[in-house]
Amino acid sequence: MQRGDILKRIQGSDEYAIGALIALHRLQTPEEQQSHITYFRNNIGFNYYDAPKLSKVLEKHINGKPLKSEDIKTVQNALTKYHGQLKYLNITPTPVNKALERKKFAEGAWANILKEGGSNRVAIKIRYNRGVEGDIKFREKAEIVKGLGGWFGYDSKVWDVRLNEANCKKLIDSGFTIGARLQAWYDKITYVPAVRRNINVKGLNIELYPFQKYGVAFIQSRQGRALIADEMGLGKTIQALAWVHYANAYPALCIVPASVKLNWAREIQKFLPPEISVTLLYGRKVNKNGRVTLFRKFKGVSNTKSITIINYDIIDAWKDHILETPPKTVILDEVQMIKTNSARRTKAAKLICKGRDHVISLSGTPILNRPSEFFNCLNILDPEQFKDFWSYANKFVGPRSTAHGWSFTGAKNKNDLHQLLKKTVMLRRLKADVLKELPAKQRSVIPYEIDNRAEYIYAENQFIAWVKENYGEERAIRASNAEALAKIEYLKQLTVKGKMKQIYSWVNDFLESTDQKLIVFAIHRATVDQIHTTYGGKSVKIYGGMSLPDRQESIDRFQKDDGVRLLVGNIKSAGTGINLTAASTTCFIELGWTPAEHDQAEDRVHRIGQEAESVNAYYLVAERTIEEDIAFLLDQKREVITGVLDGQSVDKSSVLTDLLTKYFGKSQSDKGVGDENEGIREGNKVSLEGVGRPGT
Repeated sequence: MQRGDILKRIQGSDEYAIGALIALHRLQTPEEQQSHITYFRNNIGFNYYDAPKLSKVLEKHINGKPLKSEDIKTVQNALTKYHGQLKYLNITPTPVNKALERKKFAEGAWANILKEGGSNRVAIKIRYNRGVEGDIKFREKAEIVKGLGGWFGYDSKVWDVRLNEANCKKLIDSGFTIGARLQAWYDKITYVPAVRRNINVKGLNIELYPFQKYGVAFIQSRQGRALIADEMGLGKTIQALAWVHYANAYPALCIVPASVKLNWAREIQKFLPPEISVTLLYGRKVNKNGRVTLFRKFKGVSNTKSITIINYDIIDAWKDHILETPPKTVILDEVQMIKTNSARRTKAAKLICKGRDHVISLSGTPILNRPSEFFNCLNILDPEQFKDFWSYANKFVGPRSTAHGWSFTGAKNKNDLHQLLKKTVMLRRLKADVLKELPAKQRSVIPYEIDNRAEYIYAENQFIAWVKENYGEERAIRASNAEALAKIEYLKQLTVKGKMKQIYSWVNDFLESTDQKLIVFAIHRATVDQIHTTYGGKSVKIYGGMSLPDRQESIDRFQKDDGVRLLVGNIKSAGTGINLTAASTTCFIELGWTPAEHDQAEDRVHRIGQEAESVNAYYLVAERTIEEDIAFLLDQKREVITGVLDGQSVDKSSVLTDLLTKYFGKSQSDKGVGDENEGIREGNKVSLEGVGRPGT
């Protein structure tokens, strides 16, 4: 046999390699065999480096112990140096009679979470016995793991991949054996809780709509950790409050935008029983005793059934005080406000939410269009599913590297994200989804604090002094009196000035949270022009004195142009005689003098032939101002018209006279209007709920 033939057989056959080793070993002297060291006395043997290793392998084989693949490889590599000795002696090695009795270990591919206690990696081990079939199986499994972004640890002999639902599902579908920790994690992450449809919330001051009851049931099915993402007007606030009451999950903390702080207090008073105490926190300073520099408490006294309301802007200053007696439930309204990780409000909100039993997030903004803005919210609600921002961003955002750093403004795999959110934490309904459950018309009053309070108080005190001096004289109480109207109109314009930031915020929220159109009604031409200018090409306007062609052009653009989302109009000019049925929502930022003016304006969108079956009318009212007084009087007049006068009209003089009478009463009081503790004006609980319940 040629020398090359011997080497080929040694390298190609385990049995032949061991046979060659046995032949060479037998040709050594007894001393060489015993000492494991060759002296080449008969030109046969191994050098001092190889002798111990080869002798050890041979001893294992002779003693019947299983040889490992590493043992075989050692023999085959070493005999490349010594196979010439066999040729020299003209000896042909005899392979062992049967295949080596190597240990047959359990075959398969296993996957499990690396360790208990929050690891976000999966360890994968692939083992198959050597041979054609085993090698094929090994390569197949290894390719699957590589496709999951896995890498191999040469020291640990274990594959490592990221822990997520998609990777786990692929491993299961590919026949990997799943360990107990990984299986438990996967079962939890893929579990979709059933939602009870017959939930009954007792103790509320109103009856919930069926879809709102379902929202409460959804929150309950998620153990009080959910994102209610309904479109504006469907009652996200009442659903969150109703669940807190249903689950008795008090005390609760509501973190809200400053512009809706008062509205939350009103909603709690309106919907929940009077024994629920409500506290509003103000200011950025807490004194040494831990008491607030300013707070207002509404109905009830402090007890375990309490709700505290604070705005995002000041939670960083209040976080330690809040955590001294932490709430059981946290409600995050407009939760996208904690989108920026570096912001103090975000850090404070996350700290407050950490460890809380229940967190309910609210937002009407479509999450699928801005997925990056909602990661913090999702991480708070379900840290198991949404634990790593970069994994989330790579899958659903599509980060882009720019000259100014990474950009996270994109969105991708929207359907995958939608399905994931639906089965985990999110419930979103559009108005179109629940039209059959809504009344024909809904009115909602949203109170706002003005930001020019000092200026307003000064002007109102001057007006009260004027009323005190002139009240009782015919010229002072006559409805057409120009001086009285001028002074009142000045106060009304101050209220609009003081709430303009909140108006823009509300309109922006509406336009961003829905694809519907909106009509904004005002009184003064300057207000109409200001808002129209702000929104530019996406808006049109209608005002008194407008030419008929220009007026019709505005109407046509609003009705037919999808790019025009907003119509800003004077209540009298745009509120009568025209159809604006492209919209189903109106917003009143200034008030007229009679209920009929507002009813007629609302009916511009509530007419036969419009596409929507339900319309919403929102009244943005300045808290603790003359506007609140007017709204209250209008509400009273509407009730009288509906219940007693059988549709008879109320004229301007009626409201004006009542208003002057009310201010004369204030002029006789020792309490000034500038008293910060005045709170919601006594008796002024404006509802405007004559047609349907509000959706807030």
